[in-house]
This record gives sequence, C-alpha cells and structure tokens, in this order.
Amino acid sequence: MDEIKMQGLLNEVFHINNKYEEIAKITGENFNVFDILGRSKHENSFSSFIAEMLNPEGAHGRKDIFLKLFYKHVIGDKILNLDTNIRVNTEFFIGFEEEDYEQSDDELRFSGRIDILIQHKTLTSLIIIENKIYAPDRKKQLLRYWNFGKSRTNEFGLFYLTLDGDKATPISAVHLKPNNSDENQGACYICISYKDHILKWMEESIKETHNFPIVRETLRQYIFLIRKLTNQSKTQEMSEEIQKLITKDSKSFMSASLIAGEFEKTKSLILDIFWQRIIKEIKTKFALDVKIDFKKENYDLLNSWCPSIFIPTKKNNVFIGIEPLNGKHFKSSFNKLFIGIFDPAGENNQGNPFKQWGQTRTTGYDFSSDDILSKIIDPKESEAIKLDILEKVQELMYTLKKLEEK
Repeated sequence: MDEIKMQGLLNEVFHINNKYEEIAKITGENFNVFDILGRSKHENSFSSFIAEMLNPEGAHGRKDIFLKLFYKHVIGDKILNLDTNIRVNTEFFIGFEEEDYEQSDDELRFSGRIDILIQHKTLTSLIIIENKIYAPDRKKQLLRYWNFGKSRTNEFGLFYLTLDGDKATPISAVHLKPNNSDENQGACYICISYKDHILKWMEESIKETHNFPIVRETLRQYIFLIRKLTNQSKTQEMSEEIQKLITKDSKSFMSASLIAGEFEKTKSLILDIFWQRIIKEIKTKFALDVKIDFKKENYDLLNSWCPSIFIPTKKNNVFIGIEPLNGKHFKSSFNKLFIGIFDPAGENNQGNPFKQWGQTRTTGYDFSSDDILSKIIDPKESEAIKLDILEKVQELMYTLKKLEEK
C-alpha cells in the first residue's frame, strides 16, 4: 500500500510539473539569459549582479530601494548603523595570498579578493560577503576576511553565502564559528543562502519594479535561476500546489519524507552506474588492458570536487581526461563536462582551460543538473550521451596519434 501511495504521489507531482512546463513554453519562461550566456553557475557573475542591485546609483534606477530590502531580509539586525551612504565593490583586493600561513591565527593577517564588500563611505561599517556556489573553500579564506574586517572597524559582519546556507569548512573558517554561536563571541560569521535569503530579497524587490519592465523581467529570470539551482519549483504557484498535494493526508506526507530522504543517495547511484558503464565501454572499445584511473574523493561521487577519468595513452604521462563527472569543478566556469588531452609536461597543451590541458572538447552536459540525471536514466537518452562522449574520446586519441607522428 505504501509503495502504491508513493508511486501515486510521484505521478501527481510529475503531472503538476508537466503542467507548469507547458505554461513555461507558452509564456517563454524557459528563455533565461543567464543560462544562455553560460553564467548560471558563475560566482563572479552572481556577485556582480547582487552588487549592482545593492548599488543606490546602479543602472536599475530604483536608488536605494533594493539595498533597504537587502538589509531587511538578509542582514537583519546583525549589523548596526548601516545606512544608504555606501559603496559596493566586487572582487575587492586586500592583499596577495602567500603559501606560508604558519603565523598565529590571532594575528590580523589578511589577503585575497572579497567577493562582495559593502562599506560605509566614512569607513565606519563593513559587510563582507563570501559567495560560494560550487567552488571549494580556500585555506583560511574566511579567517583572512574576518581579519580584514577587524583591522578596519569593530562594526562589520562576515557573511558566508551558499545555495543552501551551508557552513564553511574548518580549512576556511579555522576558529570562526557560524551564526553567533556561544563559543568565540565576536569571532563569528553568518550563514545565508540563495534558497531562502536571496530568493526572499529578490521576490520582495520585484514588487518594486512595476514601472521598470526590463528590471522586472531580469529579476524574474534571476528568481527562476535561483529556484532551479536550489531544486525548488519554478514558481510560487507550482510550489504551493505541490505542498498542498504533500499535506493532503498523513500517508502523502510520509511518502514525500521517504522520497526526500533517499533522493541524494539515488542521484549518486545514478552517476556511479553511468560512469562505470563509460569506463567499461572505453576498456572494450579501445582494448585497454590497464586500469582506468577513476578519480573521485573518499566520499560519494555526487559530492566530490571535480571527479575525473584519466585514460592512459601510449605516450608516457599523457592522458585523455574527462571531467567533472558530477558538474562540480574547482573553477565554477567549467561545470559542463569537457574532454581533452592532459599533458603535465605541456607539450601538447593550448592553455585551455588550464595549462596542462590541450585539444579540449566541451559538451553541453552538466552532471549536477537533475535534467541530465533524468536523461541518463532513460535508456535511449543515456545511450546517445554515452556515444557522444566515446566519440570525443576516440577523436582525441586520433588527434594525439597524429601529434605523436609529427
């Protein structure tokens, strides 16, 4: 009975999604400039957009309206005495990063580039925002930014912005504690999310754009993008309809809870099965006797950073590389799968996307996308994607052979 209930719930959600997909086709909601320009996961682009919204002198023409709403829905009462007499910077340089960080963490040592810096023009107050979408934390990154704020004023706040409001890793935060915990009062950072804080701010901001149609439609596209990246329904209406379905009765609610609890593990399983198929095909197709180096971290494939496949070639230490297998690259601009010649010596590289890589072939596959995961479940779609990847691998092997002959 429970299985029947869960299947029924899934079917009903599927039909709701189809309905809103049809509405999106009719209204053109799927036409998203951020996706089209390949900036949907680019942290610098997100930072620039937020900074422009916050700027009272920004091209949006709404003066300090968006800034005040940001204080209300994101900053709250965490920072005092901040008014609209501010300047907003992105990628704000505070010093060259050094390899040696052996000095005491208590020393006010800082370096790097702050994603978003909001500062009072009299320099009495600061808001520092570290914007993390898919890039990993850097060594002592939050601590260095906290040190910078402390060296300028006691009236500052350090915010860690992620898709879901995650905490920073110890490698970045060191002794800083999230959200004003009882420990180390005064040495804290505040977790904020796109899923809740930024989305709420954008939804409130769009209400202030009735006479600014270009601004309004740009915000609408940005809201759709946030909902997509945080696995939410495309619209508030769709969200409410699904919530109503889940809360229809206790069995529907429990079924939804069970599905939600297994969803991340299921996505990881889907990825693992697909890439193991690719590995098997490569071994068979190219008669490779050596074991393919299937690189991923100790935890599951879904949450690893830049898992890769490196296929050995006849040339020593030169590989055909495929990455990132889960759409999470160290550089946020390379989340779509690419295939290329990995040559640490640099004899065949073209400097694209990194100095060790050459002859890269990009694909349209972002394996962090639920859309792609749904396709590799479907046998026909999965076969087409597999053949495309194998074709690019074969093409690169042929290219490398020609380079070696020369």
